[in-house]
Amino acid sequence: MKYEKEMRAGIMSLNNDIAGLSQTHEILEDEKNRLKAEAEDITSKKLKKESEIARVMMAINNLEQNCLNRKITGKSALKYNLNVYAGVEAPKNFDSFKERFMYSRH
Repeated sequence: MKYEKEMRAGIMSLNNDIAGLSQTHEILEDEKNRLKAEAEDITSKKLKKESEIARVMMAINNLEQNCLNRKITGKSALKYNLNVYAGVEAPKNFDSFKERFMYSRH
């Protein structure tokens, strides 16, 4: 009888421990899901911003090409070398979108 009583008390104690750990597990799962949703939202916003930057860079490239390709009596419509006029050194590999994108961050 005493043995059964001790075993029941032990089982109840273990069940209480399991219930407490299950509650902790649920709290941690909720936090994990919240953080995962937050990370997905941040990633989505980052991709949207990168897409916006890419569209702006393509528009700039397009405008630059339109300016450089415009002909007035067989010459470019631009009267001055843009790099000299702006006081900047011509970047290397500026025709590469990847290189130009990196330039735009400075």
